[in-house]
Amino acid sequence: MLALHKAATSNLRKLTVARTSKYNEYLLRQLQTVTSTDQRQAIILSLSNNETMLDLGPAPTSSYSVDVFAAAHRLGEPDQPRPAVVLIAALLLGLAAAKRAGAVALRLGAVQEKRGTGFLPR
Repeated sequence: MLALHKAATSNLRKLTVARTSKYNEYLLRQLQTVTSTDQRQAIILSLSNNETMLDLGPAPTSSYSVDVFAAAHRLGEPDQPRPAVVLIAALLLGLAAAKRAGAVALRLGAVQEKRGTGFLPR
């Protein structure tokens, strides 16, 4: 298991270095096209940080792969919805939405009646 962990960490370090190198290439291309001083300074700072990371390399003692600290645990309470709670919540939300829709319809009907543009015949 330890050998697998070391191999994964080594592979991830190599991928990180490769990704950082490609990103530096992109930043160098951007540096040639950007004219804004603020943007150029931000690109230069990012390049500097990335170059420092590449020169020093990833810290050999830090782990890039995931270490399992403890086994997974589950809660003592159910993880599925309770039908009664869901039904009551849906009913209350439905009633609130219907009340709001009814109020809007009454307001719209009053405006149409006032303007004489209602859909219902007189």
